[in-house]
Amino acid sequence: MTDVPKAARSSCAALLLLSVAGCAPQISRFDVLPVHVCEGTPSAVTWEISGSPELTTTPAIQPLPGEPLRYQAIEDTVLTLRVTRWPYSNPQVSETEVIVYRTPPLVREPVAFQMQCEDNSLVGILPRPATQWDPKIRLETVASDGSREITIEHEGRSATLAASTLSSNAFQGTPMAGAWKVTTPLGPNERCGDPAAAPPARIILTTHLMCMR
Repeated sequence: MTDVPKAARSSCAALLLLSVAGCAPQISRFDVLPVHVCEGTPSAVTWEISGSPELTTTPAIQPLPGEPLRYQAIEDTVLTLRVTRWPYSNPQVSETEVIVYRTPPLVREPVAFQMQCEDNSLVGILPRPATQWDPKIRLETVASDGSREITIEHEGRSATLAASTLSSNAFQGTPMAGAWKVTTPLGPNERCGDPAAAPPARIILTTHLMCMR
């Protein structure tokens, strides 16, 4: 048997560590689509990982037969992907929650817009990818708190809400997915760039939804 010098053994150990350093468990992508569904609509689950996957659901449900991998949630369900890889002891974990809508009655869904100054107005744009929303989920009404005049644009339609008009059904039948835009004029005591008179950074609208049958 040939003795290996200590320096050589240390070098070999370093090479081993380097060889596995790029092989740590990793989740590059974990998609559950759509994540907003009507009861009975399945969601497809896909991922890109390095390592061994384990997928669990809370509450526990079984996947539908066949491919691609799909789950049919009947209540709000969290899907957890856990990826392990030897010799690492810490797994990578990612979670996604599927939100299930049951209608009737109508479902209330707040929508938040981050606002930016443009001239004498505040503008908020919110893209909602179609892949995340069940196409059967449709709008009924959109409402505000009436504290300021707000013009809403969505799916080629528009409506203006104010203190005298708190809600509108102008978007009835349109999907939740797609681009949303809200515009509101600056108030008399609001100035962009002035912390003492800063306009609101966020505006929240209230939508009411239903599942088309």
